[in-house]
Amino acid sequence: MHRIQSPTFSTDKQRPSGRGYECGCRHTGMYDPLTIADNLAILGLKAGIAAIPGIGPFLTGVNAAIAGVTGTDLEEELAKLLKHAGERLIFARYLRSIPAWVPVDRKGFPQDDPNFKEVPVEIEGFLSRSFQSFRDMPHLQWSRWYKWAFHVDPATGYRHMIGSGNVATESESERLSEVDANRAELTNIDFNSSIECILDCGAFYNAPGNRSGDKLGIMPALMFHPKWPFWPVANDYFWCRGRFVYDCAHASNSKTEGPGMGLHPTTINPISMFAFSRREGFKFEDNHFHTPSIRFQFFACKKGGYIDAEKLGGGDAKDDPIFIVDLPDGGGIEEMSWAIQHSEIVAGNTLVVRPRLLKHLQIFPYDIPGSEFPSAFKTKPIEPVIEILQPKDLKLLPQQVKITVPLSKLDASADACGFVLTLGWLDLDDSQADRVKKVSFRYVEMHELEVSGNLRFRLAINGRHQFFHVNDSKKSHNLNIPETVMHLIDDQSIDLDVHAFRRRGYGEYFEKTDKERTLRIGGLIDPGPTAEKVIKDGIEFIKLANGEFIRSDLLKELLKSGIDEIVGARRDVVWLDHVDQKNNTIASAVSREMFLDPPAIFVNQDEPAGFVDDPGPFNFQCSNISPDVDLRMSNLVTKLNGGQKQFNYAMEARQLFVLGDDDLIAVKINKGVIFFKMTGSLSIDHQA
Repeated sequence: MHRIQSPTFSTDKQRPSGRGYECGCRHTGMYDPLTIADNLAILGLKAGIAAIPGIGPFLTGVNAAIAGVTGTDLEEELAKLLKHAGERLIFARYLRSIPAWVPVDRKGFPQDDPNFKEVPVEIEGFLSRSFQSFRDMPHLQWSRWYKWAFHVDPATGYRHMIGSGNVATESESERLSEVDANRAELTNIDFNSSIECILDCGAFYNAPGNRSGDKLGIMPALMFHPKWPFWPVANDYFWCRGRFVYDCAHASNSKTEGPGMGLHPTTINPISMFAFSRREGFKFEDNHFHTPSIRFQFFACKKGGYIDAEKLGGGDAKDDPIFIVDLPDGGGIEEMSWAIQHSEIVAGNTLVVRPRLLKHLQIFPYDIPGSEFPSAFKTKPIEPVIEILQPKDLKLLPQQVKITVPLSKLDASADACGFVLTLGWLDLDDSQADRVKKVSFRYVEMHELEVSGNLRFRLAINGRHQFFHVNDSKKSHNLNIPETVMHLIDDQSIDLDVHAFRRRGYGEYFEKTDKERTLRIGGLIDPGPTAEKVIKDGIEFIKLANGEFIRSDLLKELLKSGIDEIVGARRDVVWLDHVDQKNNTIASAVSREMFLDPPAIFVNQDEPAGFVDDPGPFNFQCSNISPDVDLRMSNLVTKLNGGQKQFNYAMEARQLFVLGDDDLIAVKINKGVIFFKMTGSLSIDHQA
C-alpha cells in the first residue's frame, strides 16, 4: 500500500529545527509566582497554603477527602514542600504541558502569529510499535481518554518529518548509560528513527468514567469491541494524516535559549485519519472457502481530544487521499478457445469470464452499538472509488488497484467515517483456498504473577484485540478470553502483542467522569464591594471564602492586575483561552491547579507490567517448534503436513522500565525478573 500525490512527500525538504520554544512551548522559567512565601511566613504553614489564590476552595475539599481515607493532611504536606523547595520548583514543572503541543513553524503563540494557518501533514511507513498509552495527562482538556500511539518508521519521502529534537532527553541519556550487564538489557531505542503519531481513543469512544458499574469489566477502547474488524499492529504498513506539532514536555536539555538550547521532538497529534492494509484469508460469497485477500482499512475522525480538526467532509476533491494497493496473486491468464453451437439451450454456450476480482465492503461503525460512542457523535457512510490498474502485458492479471477516498463528498456534519475494503480473486477450482489454513489461538492461564494490584492487560493476535483486568494478589489466573479464529495465508506469521500496566492514582483519576476530570481555575476571591471597602479601610488581613485569611496588600495587587483567572468565579480551562496562549500569569494559574487536581503529592503514574509488540521482550516457546521464532505459517504448515495440528505455547514476560520522560520510546528489560508467565494453545488445520 502507498499513498500517492501526498503534499507532504519530499526527498529534499529540510527537517524541522526542533526549536519548540520559538513556537509556543513553555519552560519553568516562565512561571509567574504568587507571594506564597509571604503568606507562609505571616500566616503559618497550613493557613498560608490555604490562602493561595486560585487554590484555596478546591484544596479544602480535596484535603478533607484525602484525610478521611489516609489520615494525611494535604495542606500541611504541601506547605512543607513549598517551605523547603519553593513555589517555582513545585508548580512550574507543569508549564511544560501548558501547552503540551504546539504547531511546527508557528511564530510564538497564536496571538503572536495571527496569520499562521495550519496545514495537516501525512506520513507512511512500517510500524515499529502500536500500543495504548498509560502515561497521558489525565485532565479532560489534555486527554479525552487514554491515547493510542503509533510509532512509524518513515518511508522514503517522509524522513524529513523526524525533527532535530527527536533525540534522548538528559534524563533518558542518563538512564541509557546505566547498564548492568548482569541484570538488564536495552531494547526498542528508536529516538531518531521513528515518529510518534497519536490518536485519542476518547475522541470516538464513550470512556469508562462516564459509565456506571465496575470499571474492571469495561473494554479499554473501541478497537477492543468484537465487531471492530482489526487494528494496526507492529510491522503493519501504515499511513496517517494529522496535526504536525512539537511535544513541549520533552526538551532535549534544560537550556532555554541561545546555542545548544533544548530542542523538542516532532509528532503528529492528533491523527485525523489513518489507513493500512493486511494480507489474510477471507470468505467471499462467490468462493467455497477462504482465499488469499488484501484487506484495506481507512478510518477518519474529526474529534481529536485536546483540539479538533475543522471538518472531514465537504472539502476540495484534490485533497481526497488516493492509495495504490497491491492485489493478492491470482495466477496468470490462460489462452483458450472452444466451439459453440447456434443455440441458447446448449450448455457449452454458457461462458464464465474468469479470473474475476471480488470485492467486499464493511462500513464504519461496523454494527457497533451507539452506546459505545460519545454523546451526539455522528458517523456517516463513505464508499471508496476503486480503479483496477491494468498491466501492460495483458496475459497477466492486474496486480494493483487505485483507491480514492471521496472525503469531498462526505456529509460535512460527520464526526467520523471509515470502511474495510477486501479484495480477492474468484476461485472456482479451490486452488487458491489451498494456501489458506484455519488457525485458532487461545489464551489459557497466567501464572507466577510477580506484580499485584489493579492490573490491566491488552492482548492482540494479528490485530484482533482482547483484554482482561485483575485486582487482587493471586499468582495465577484462568483467562476466560474467547478463542481467536483466523484464516491465514501460508506465507504469513502469527503476531502476538501483549501490553500490561498497573493502574495507580492517574488511572483512578482517568476513570472519573468527564465533569470530574475537567480542570478548572479561579474562584477564591470575590472582587466586589466588600473587598474594596476592606482595602480602603486599611485592614491588614481579609477573610476568604474558605475561612482563612490573605494579606490585603496582596489582594490589592491581584485586583489591580485584573487577573480574571485568579479572582472571580471558577470556570473550566479552555485550550485556546488558558493553555495555548501567551499570558504566563494565566498559564501559571493553570499549573497550580494541575498540581492539585489530582494531588501530585499522593498520585502516581501508572507503571508498565509487561509490554511487547513482537516476541522480542518475551521468551516465547511453542511445543515442537524451535524457540524464539515468530510463529511463521510456513513452520506450522510443515508440522500440519506431518500430521501435527495442536501446539501448546508458553511465554515469560520480564520486568520492564520506561527510560526518562518519553512514553516507551526506550525501555530497559530486566533479564533477572519475570513479571508473569502465560500459557495457551494453538491449532492449525486445513479448511473443511
